[in-house]
Amino acid sequence: MTAHGGMIALVDAVAMKAGIRRTDDPQTGDIGIIRAPSWLGGKLTEIGAIKFGPVWACLGPAGVVGKKAECLAAWSVPQ
Repeated sequence: MTAHGGMIALVDAVAMKAGIRRTDDPQTGDIGIIRAPSWLGGKLTEIGAIKFGPVWACLGPAGVVGKKAECLAAWSVPQ
């Protein structure tokens, strides 16, 4: 991750190759990187997520979790 400039830079590069562009207004189905507590110690970390209505869906230790969280970057997935 560090060699690519971090998670956001890595996702940005891969998304651009797939024709997926950054957005400042994520909608349901868009992908993003959110800041949320890690299940490993609870400190805030960057986590990949999918926008689902008013929340972001991400994988937690017990399965998929929907949570309101700070969005650090988002990409609009073509419908």
